[in-house]
Amino acid sequence: SSGINAEYGDSYLYTINTFQKTVQCCGYSTPEDWKDDGFLEAPPASCCPKSSPSCGYGESFQMGCHDAINDYVDSHTRYIGFGVLAIAILQLAGVIFATYLRSLILKTLQPRASFEKQKEEPCTM
Repeated sequence: SSGINAEYGDSYLYTINTFQKTVQCCGYSTPEDWKDDGFLEAPPASCCPKSSPSCGYGESFQMGCHDAINDYVDSHTRYIGFGVLAIAILQLAGVIFATYLRSLILKTLQPRASFEKQKEEPCTM
């Protein structure tokens, strides 16, 4: 037995079906990709528009999920870039703040350490 279900199990197939319904795509490149997984007559119901609970390969979503993901990333590249840039700026601000706190703590502890050192040294005259 071959195919997605035999190789990965029901939970993987559930994830693929949910993704196909949400993104409105079918198969990796085309709906016919499902024929390799035993769906000879029709693709899974997740490939069909909401108006029809089951459909044939001609009525299913025609865009493959790989192309759908690429289109989504291409159309949202600016937002993805801004998000990455914002995270980088926040991390840089965190490093700067941590460095400032470290120097502040060291300045606070240094006079105390030198006072303790003076207390231990005998006074010479």
